Amino acid sequence: MPIIHQSAKIYNRRGMYSDYTNQFIRWDNNESVAHLGDYIIAVTVYPNFKSELRTTRWFKTFSVSSFIEVTNQCDYERTQNHSFCNVRTDPGIGHELGLFYELNVYLPKPPRIPTHKETGCPCQGTCSYNCVNNKPSGKSSQTYYCMKPWEAKHIAGIDYIKCNEFRALHGIANITSNDVRYDETSGVYHKFVISGQPNAVDSVMIKMNEWLERLDRKGY
Repeated sequence: MPIIHQSAKIYNRRGMYSDYTNQFIRWDNNESVAHLGDYIIAVTVYPNFKSELRTTRWFKTFSVSSFIEVTNQCDYERTQNHSFCNVRTDPGIGHELGLFYELNVYLPKPPRIPTHKETGCPCQGTCSYNCVNNKPSGKSSQTYYCMKPWEAKHIAGIDYIKCNEFRALHGIANITSNDVRYDETSGVYHKFVISGQPNAVDSVMIKMNEWLERLDRKGY
């Protein structure tokens, strides 16, 4: 039985992860699905104008062409730009008022950043390219942490030219930028979240390390 009523129509959508909600809707309609990585779609449904009657179910990507229902999204968090898709039916379809669906995208939570004392990193927060936190992990979503204030602008490049080079590499789904200002606990000034095929994400992590090390040795 479909999770979303087959007569429902898209009402509104927003955010850079619209492909993720599209793939879920296609799967719910028994259509072919493209694998976009590890994520969860939260499906909330309630009668139109009756949000107090809402119920929510979570569906996680499973294998390369399917989703599986899970009990919660504790290890995932809603996307920073709040990517969503709203779908609804006309009155009398599914309910006398019609049904309203909210589809929200949740991505894996980044791991807690260990302090340099915990990791034993010899750089003591002075060089990102040697930091244990920036070693490739073989995961489809990884975070590159900038320990110096100048590093983020060099990874991004003027008008994001350098970051777009990384983003255009085969197997990369997206690279998002998050300015954390300065976190005194971790010593992080900025971070880049890289998602895509695990080997491609590993490659970008390595390339970012090599790029910053090369600039550091030149004295930038």
